[in-house]
Amino acid sequence: MCLNLLAKYGKEKEELQREIEELEHKAFESKKEETNVDEFIRRIKNYIDVKELSREMCLELIEYITVDKFTERYSKAPREIHIYYKLIDKQHL
Repeated sequence: MCLNLLAKYGKEKEELQREIEELEHKAFESKKEETNVDEFIRRIKNYIDVKELSREMCLELIEYITVDKFTERYSKAPREIHIYYKLIDKQHL
């Protein structure tokens, strides 16, 4: 009976240890994300009244840009442009 209880205790301890590790990882990621958003807001405040996009702004704020393919060979139809910002957009490449 004692061995059975000891085995249950060991299993429960391992499960709780994994749960603690997952929660710590989530807390770390959440804090990192919050810090990144704060940094992005700090950066973007420098450009509040800007009328024209500059190279400096792009390098500081934008990670990369993608443009969708044409649907037909010589199509003039508009294409989707996706802008991925530094610090706030998840990396997709």
